[in-house]
Amino acid sequence: MDLKTHFIQAFLLFLSVAVSAQQNDISVLEKKEGEKNIVAACNNGNTTSDANITSAKEDSTDLIAFFKPGCNRCESFLKMLDERCICYTSVDMSTDDPRILQMWKDIQTQGFNGGTIRYPIIRYQGAVIWDMIDMNAFIESLPH
Repeated sequence: MDLKTHFIQAFLLFLSVAVSAQQNDISVLEKKEGEKNIVAACNNGNTTSDANITSAKEDSTDLIAFFKPGCNRCESFLKMLDERCICYTSVDMSTDDPRILQMWKDIQTQGFNGGTIRYPIIRYQGAVIWDMIDMNAFIESLPH
């Protein structure tokens, strides 16, 4: 693909996210990292919408939330992030997203050898957190 085609595709992706965001009261951010265009969105208060997915194809933030559909704790965590307009990438654990396998490998590398996993599982600045008890304290510790 030539540069013009890449530019057009990036623009159309940005435009589609922006239109969707406008309909759902979401802030859209675009960032260029090398040759990659990163598009991210942040929900501005409409936490009942389906707009909790905050990145398109690339991890655009230091915070990744691995969640299970139907998990009340996961939904509460994502809602708290949205209410504080903290940008994150969410990964549905019921999919075959390749980041899930890497997350499990990283948990083992970081010392998990069985026991309790508390969802959501969080990757923040390279570390994986699988046993977060106080979600509020964690969210308050994040830069806003």
